[in-house]
Amino acid sequence: MRITLLGLTALLLLTILPAGCKSTYYGAWESMGVHKRDILVERVEKARDDQEQAKE
Repeated sequence: MRITLLGLTALLLLTILPAGCKSTYYGAWESMGVHKRDILVERVEKARDDQEQAKE
């Protein structure tokens, strides 16, 4: 299989951009006073609650 320059560039962008988006996302919340750990705690609590609801 031959990888073209365009394909290699697309692959690099697809691996780099999500990481940049996450840091931008958390950075924006951080600037408003919401820490990353608080966001993650809320997500874990919501997942736990959803799991408990699914059990019932």
